[in-house]
Amino acid sequence: MASGQEYTGLQKDRNLEILLSNIRVCRIFADVVKTSLGPLGMKKLILMELGDLVATNDGGTIIRWLDLLKISPPTVKMMIEAARAQELEFGDGCISTVLLIGEFLSKAENLLKLGIHPATIIEGYKRALNKAIELLREKISIPVSISQQEILKNVIKTAIKQGDAADAEYFSRLLLNATIKVLSGDNGKPDLDLDYVKIIHVKEGYLSDSCLINGVVLDRKGLDPNMPKKIENAKILLLNVPLALHQAKFIEQSIKALLTSPKHVQEIIMQRKKMLEGMAEKIVATGANVIISSQNIDEIVLGYFAKNNVMAIRWANKFDLKKISHGTGARIISNPEEATAGDLGFAESVEELKIGDDKMIIVRCGSQSKVVSLIIRGSSRVIVEETEKLIKKGLYSARSVIRDSRVVYGGGAAEIDLSLFLKDYAYSIRSKEQIVIEKFAEALEEIPAQLAKSAGLDPIMALTELKALHQGGNRTFGIDVLNFRIGDMREAGVLEPASIKENIIKTAIETALMILRIDDVLTTKKKIKERHDDKELLEELHREARKLELRLGRELRRDYEKVAIDDTWKWKPIRY
Repeated sequence: MASGQEYTGLQKDRNLEILLSNIRVCRIFADVVKTSLGPLGMKKLILMELGDLVATNDGGTIIRWLDLLKISPPTVKMMIEAARAQELEFGDGCISTVLLIGEFLSKAENLLKLGIHPATIIEGYKRALNKAIELLREKISIPVSISQQEILKNVIKTAIKQGDAADAEYFSRLLLNATIKVLSGDNGKPDLDLDYVKIIHVKEGYLSDSCLINGVVLDRKGLDPNMPKKIENAKILLLNVPLALHQAKFIEQSIKALLTSPKHVQEIIMQRKKMLEGMAEKIVATGANVIISSQNIDEIVLGYFAKNNVMAIRWANKFDLKKISHGTGARIISNPEEATAGDLGFAESVEELKIGDDKMIIVRCGSQSKVVSLIIRGSSRVIVEETEKLIKKGLYSARSVIRDSRVVYGGGAAEIDLSLFLKDYAYSIRSKEQIVIEKFAEALEEIPAQLAKSAGLDPIMALTELKALHQGGNRTFGIDVLNFRIGDMREAGVLEPASIKENIIKTAIETALMILRIDDVLTTKKKIKERHDDKELLEELHREARKLELRLGRELRRDYEKVAIDDTWKWKPIRY
């Protein structure tokens, strides 16, 4: 707790002390997270309950695991929610968001110590935010076009290099090709629908063995042994209903008379087979040679398809069906008996391949395909999962540039530029808000300072040199983290989407202002005593499960035993 001399005239204000306490908690949380910023940021070792270990510097992963820890301070939960919102929308910027929230609150604490009222700080921050967005859009960001593929590739590569992917150049080329193929336009406005980019894991091989497929990969799907393994010029029928008849239901609905001999049972089986083969015959008559269903296909139907050289795949993911429909033009059918040749889609080939230890079905939609699949290969699960996170960052960054058509230089160059412009603007303000805007500008400088620390540079010297370079007109210079120096971001190709930078600052300042408005914390429910003894908790779970089992046994559970007596079938319930 601060001494009375630091808060002259305010030492008796309990609400102010609560506000300062909230700020300190947020600062501590930000200090924990911000060391993972940048390509050389420190990793966090996460120990899971089952003993697995994860070492990562991915902001989204760190924030998600911190959220699972059920951290009690409500202001910290607000920071976590803000970071997760940033990740969901833009796929990147979690650590920067948390870092800036902590810095904005830290500067606000300094202002509070000077006797500046929270309302003045809030208004000054709002004014600084509006000016910062204006400067980003008019003076700092660079307009680009989708046709400038080299710029788009550099944006993707910068996002991938935020981790430690050694094959950033290779993956940036793959993702650029994927972006160009999936690119779509609505009312003349380009967009990138990431639902049509599928990522597959294969835990075998090297990262350089990863590849891009112009089509859809159905992972871990094997075919019937009697079916063809590859079909050229495929005509595809998509189904979201089962091609099967439930035998018990069939008997109940179709046979009203009581069965008195096995002969009747055989007649029912033959009738069922005839109905299923008739259903399959109608499908084959449409000209389809590949059937893909999201539900079950009866063995009788599979056998009929195999005889007619038709490939059938069952239990496909519904999202995969949507991708195949988009790539081949096939319609997803709900009634197979009404299927026609107009419902079929067309693909160059459909084949079964073994990649690693898994069998996969590859639907190749051709070079003009609007849906792609990226197969990531790696020697371990950890490598594959970390690479996937970086690839998703690259795709989100590409989408942001396509939607907004603006980029900024990375390495802290944009933040230094913005800080200098805001300080010049602050000098024109004749009120206490001038100091607030200056503090806002100083908070932005923490991003290049943290990047300098990650690269082993002196942050004070790095900031001083960067400010001098930018004041001299060299506004493209920033922290070249990978080369451990200050360098030209334009020559290094370090570019970031301007919309992500803009949203990071907006989210951070809005969260900081929300916390600055809190002067008390009220609890409306009693705390539930947490159990730290895993054995005790496990025993209680077993007791609850046993109670549930007994209740279900009394009320719902009915097992039946089939008994044959004098060629007559009866159903005898087992009593409990």
